[in-house]
Amino acid sequence: MISCFFGPDALEASKSGKLSREHTLAVLQMGPLGFTQSGWPVIGTLPGWDRDAWRVTTFKSWPTGLVQPEARSYADFGIKSLVSRRQINEAEAASLPDDGLYGHLMIPSMLEKLIDAGTESSGY
Repeated sequence: MISCFFGPDALEASKSGKLSREHTLAVLQMGPLGFTQSGWPVIGTLPGWDRDAWRVTTFKSWPTGLVQPEARSYADFGIKSLVSRRQINEAEAASLPDDGLYGHLMIPSMLEKLIDAGTESSGY
């Protein structure tokens, strides 16, 4: 699954229904174990949420041996379905989330570091 994570500053925007991509702290590909085994709460739904506005299917990757990063696009119905890949420049790479699966045990500490640093990890 693709998950968007938000810092504490996004709470007010979510209450007012004005949460947007700009509030995203990190976009990660992950499995459901954070919810099923670690007890992560599902806080609720976003009023007026539009799936098309939040569609994320392209990620950056920099495989060993490549001189330039590449963009990998996946089918919307399944992150395992690679649709295309193309070389991109570093500026475009900076705007895309990282390709790869993140484990539920590493995500909380990574998010804490991002919040403490006040930076965005994955871009949009």
